[in-house]
Amino acid sequence: MVQERGEAAPVRRMELRRRRAGLADPLPPAEMPHLTRYVTDGRPEAAPDGSSVADGLRFAEAASDRMAMFFYPAPTPGAVAELADAWHLHPLLVEDLLHAHQRPKLDRYGDVLFLVVRSARYLDESEEVDFAEFHMLVRPGAVAVLCQDKRWIDGTDGTDFDESEVMSSDRRERTLLADAPLLRLGPEAVVYRLLDAIVDGYAPVLQGLAVDKEQIERQVFSGDAAVAERIYRLSQEVIDMQHVTASMTEVLDALRKGFGKYDIPDELQAYLEFFESPAVRCINFTGSDRTARILGERAGRSLKRMVLELGGFNPVIVLDDADIDESIKAVTFGAFLHQGQVCMNSRKVYVARSLHDEFVAGLVDRVRSLKTGDPTDPAVVIGPLIDDRAVEQTEARVRDALDRGATLVTGGRAEGRVYEPTILTHVPSDAICTTGADETFGPLLVVEAFDDPEAAFRDAQATRYGLSASIMTRDRARGLDLAQRFDTGIVHVNAPTMASEAALPVGGVKDSGWGRSGHYSIEDFTEIRLTTTSSGPGVYPF
Repeated sequence: MVQERGEAAPVRRMELRRRRAGLADPLPPAEMPHLTRYVTDGRPEAAPDGSSVADGLRFAEAASDRMAMFFYPAPTPGAVAELADAWHLHPLLVEDLLHAHQRPKLDRYGDVLFLVVRSARYLDESEEVDFAEFHMLVRPGAVAVLCQDKRWIDGTDGTDFDESEVMSSDRRERTLLADAPLLRLGPEAVVYRLLDAIVDGYAPVLQGLAVDKEQIERQVFSGDAAVAERIYRLSQEVIDMQHVTASMTEVLDALRKGFGKYDIPDELQAYLEFFESPAVRCINFTGSDRTARILGERAGRSLKRMVLELGGFNPVIVLDDADIDESIKAVTFGAFLHQGQVCMNSRKVYVARSLHDEFVAGLVDRVRSLKTGDPTDPAVVIGPLIDDRAVEQTEARVRDALDRGATLVTGGRAEGRVYEPTILTHVPSDAICTTGADETFGPLLVVEAFDDPEAAFRDAQATRYGLSASIMTRDRARGLDLAQRFDTGIVHVNAPTMASEAALPVGGVKDSGWGRSGHYSIEDFTEIRLTTTSSGPGVYPF
């Protein structure tokens, strides 16, 4: 990180804090944070009326070796900025304070990405207290306590505030008073994540614009795209969506090379020249496990990390107490969204035999109502497959199953690249489309009746994939019990296998890859560095 020097640095830091707090001018006196209580040498004291932040600083300087605590009522972001300026706090601590008790937050300071900075060692034990407070070590031996709940400040709930009661609990006495000398001797630790390398990424157009946009933004926020002459070749779909967010224009300018659509070995050769660059420290890949293995072998030679979102078989189990209508809707959506060309599409449905016939009849009626054809027609649900190869693969899988004795319930025909949504029943266990050994990336669904739920579960598990699964049942407890046993990254109870959001930790196990989306991906795309600083003499055993 580039450090600011000279007289302008404090002014610049304060301006930054004010801007982050949404303030254009200094706070008026009435809104300035004020000190209400403080504890020094283990004795609670009421601060004189009108005590300021600076008074807290003065009390801290006068305190002995015992831990000192200073209570400030319900600070606003602006008040926090003033508090930070008075105590000369590092901007990282201010950021942590402004977003206390929220989910992990990404932000930049210079060239460094920080994630959930904690400011004192004892916080792991005593941060989640019953008094709606947030503590921060503002200097050796001094803790500022920011009270978010006003009733603990002035007794507005009808009771008198008693600091001695607050400070008398065994847990608090131990962590804040008895261990004060230990806290003073120990170094303060800050953990942060560095954006010091490129994260290379790939996502197929089939996944849709949401995934493309997400991948682009990850590349920008997890590396310097300008280092690479050719990172990606942007798909026209993504370029057309520049209006979606203001930041997208900057993103697209930074990644003018766009997404590369490499998914077969011969095309990979040119791509791997960039892949093997020392500047690339992590590979984010969405595609087939066959290509992932090629990339994985090369990544291993350079000890590069990989985040992989690969294929899935994504079974659905419809138990005997399931709501048939809801099950039909969920399965139709899960199996045929995007013509079955998404890794989380349902490929096989296990239905309790008592519901099987009614389920299949209702499913066929619903699927036949789906309009096929030109995707520019808003009424069309089933559009064309991505290319002729996809049509040929789907036709081959259907033909293989029929040749082995399967029953074609509906579909099975193609018009150009538009393949009808197809349902097969009575599929032999050795047919390619039902073994779970490979994906059929098209609108093909297998339905199988079962008598024993355990047998159906074992068969659903007998696949090399482990991305998503669904369980349909009116008994949520029963569904959750079964969900815990599934060896998949995602299990839905009473929802389709496609039920997902970009912010959730989507990802699979086994041959479906590793790594997760959402804020969990930050751990994969950044480096952790631990830095400690000591403000006093150390104590060593030798």
